[in-house]
Amino acid sequence: MTNADIEAPDSLDRELRRRELRELLPSGGRVLEVGAGPNGLLARSFKTDIFPMRGVDVVADGAALPFRSQAFDHAACIDVLEHVDPTARAAVVREMARVTRSRVVVAGPSGAAAAAADVALARWFRRRRAPVPAWLSEHLDHQPYPEQDGIAAAVQRLASIERTSVSCRAHRWITRAESIRGGHRLMSAAYSLMPAVVASLARANDAPYRQVVVFDLDAPLFSVIMATRNRADRVVKAARSVLDQSMADLELILVDDASTDATPAVLDELRRVDERVRVVRRDRPSGSCGRARNSGLDTCRGRNLAFCDDDVQWRTDHLEQCAAALERSEACYTRGSRWLADGTYVDDVGRPRTGRPVVGDLDANCLAVRRSAMEPFPNGSGRYSSEDIRLAQQLYDHGRRIAFVDAVTVDYEFNVASYCYTYEITQTDGVVSVSSRPRITGARSLVGRLSEALAARVGRRRGVTPTAAE
Repeated sequence: MTNADIEAPDSLDRELRRRELRELLPSGGRVLEVGAGPNGLLARSFKTDIFPMRGVDVVADGAALPFRSQAFDHAACIDVLEHVDPTARAAVVREMARVTRSRVVVAGPSGAAAAAADVALARWFRRRRAPVPAWLSEHLDHQPYPEQDGIAAAVQRLASIERTSVSCRAHRWITRAESIRGGHRLMSAAYSLMPAVVASLARANDAPYRQVVVFDLDAPLFSVIMATRNRADRVVKAARSVLDQSMADLELILVDDASTDATPAVLDELRRVDERVRVVRRDRPSGSCGRARNSGLDTCRGRNLAFCDDDVQWRTDHLEQCAAALERSEACYTRGSRWLADGTYVDDVGRPRTGRPVVGDLDANCLAVRRSAMEPFPNGSGRYSSEDIRLAQQLYDHGRRIAFVDAVTVDYEFNVASYCYTYEITQTDGVVSVSSRPRITGARSLVGRLSEALAARVGRRRGVTPTAAE
């Protein structure tokens, strides 16, 4: 079955399920959909209705699928695990991973908020003296609901994508409306006219009800993004420090930011000699580090993300240290040492932080983030720059767990021609001191500073209580 073969169902909730498949399953390939059939979800306890390619229904034990290993390119399981006995869920997910070579999509009600929403719905039906739907009764019978961490443990992978499919408020509204005669037809009509708008409304403004977790089984552990422009004399050394990591399960995405020197040829040679290297070319200069890095984000496949500038060298254990920290957090950062071109030590960047990060706390070259938690870099266009700090602040404001690794894993050759700052370096009696000022000044700087202050205030108003840096 390909994406084009997915039939359009006749209710809004099923439309939203199918939309998830169309958005998250890559084009082409063979798809196994566990637990869905042409008449709706048929899963009961251990037994699931298997709906593979060519519309063939196969009834089998979900914990022992009758297919050879890696028989399918992708597998999907939407709104099924909550109908399965909790003791059997891990086995079903492991079987899906066994018969799939590329991507597994698992979605369903997850967590205490989803359970409470279903309890409230059951009360609503009883108050109306209406029968509680069979699917809702099964949800209540099979609590606790599957949590994302449990699914990840079953697949033994960190999720590459985690997102809300339907909020608790939207779930209650959809269920009540579909219980009224003609309600599901009205909502399906609205979806057919404005699918993107309806899908966006279903996801927003409340605690998540149905959550989607995506596992890329063939993806590297890390995608490393390196943006470069006219640095043919330096980029090879930086790239080799990435490719020579003790943890070799990575891809290196080199973003050529419209170079005009020999950089394109140098990048092509790196790609020729190491299959882990990919090159992304921009037609015109980005104007900011963040925008160039975002060009790499658009093509990355790794389960985690890290960033290395073209004038930086990683120590061989950098990704190994980050991988260990990301097992208990959604982002992490290490220390970095800065040096002058003659080998003189300047200072270290990176310090533990219990609150919102500020300039000086970390550097992008020391930062690693789970792909599922990553957000685009602020592009820095027309604003006070420091995209790395601003990204860390966004992660903090959204409640992401950020761990501090107290180890120097990055060496930075001090670059006085920084994108963000103008530096003045002085040496007195062998002691190096550094002062800096932003390259963006005047009204643009004022706008940037005000926007950062507003973002901090909004983060506090949201009531976000992120985990402190470890």
